[in-house]
Amino acid sequence: MLRRLSEKERAAREAGFLELARVQFRRMFDAEHQPGLRTFTEREDRACEAGDALSRALMEVHLREDELAQPLEVHACTKCGRPTVAKGEDDEPPERGVATRRGPVQFARPERTCAVCRRALFPPRR
Repeated sequence: MLRRLSEKERAAREAGFLELARVQFRRMFDAEHQPGLRTFTEREDRACEAGDALSRALMEVHLREDELAQPLEVHACTKCGRPTVAKGEDDEPPERGVATRRGPVQFARPERTCAVCRRALFPPRR
């Protein structure tokens, strides 16, 4: 579930996305980027790359703002049911790479560990 963004946060996310869209548009149409765009396939590839970059950017923002990205107070181990503890509570959650249909995206999720099973759980499930 996506956490509710303030108007200021939403505007900042939108501005970042629109700037990326502007960069991708210029890659497609500005004169200095035209060499190498002769065939239909080259043009289609460039357009698909632009669309994929925008899709990945949307996914990264959406994943970053997901409520699951926030640490949980109490969480049971999925194997033994005992309580887990946050791993490195003072540290930033580790960045993870996930393969999507549009290419890899990066996002951070907190890790929790079970002292009994010695398992790392990522992402925590509610």
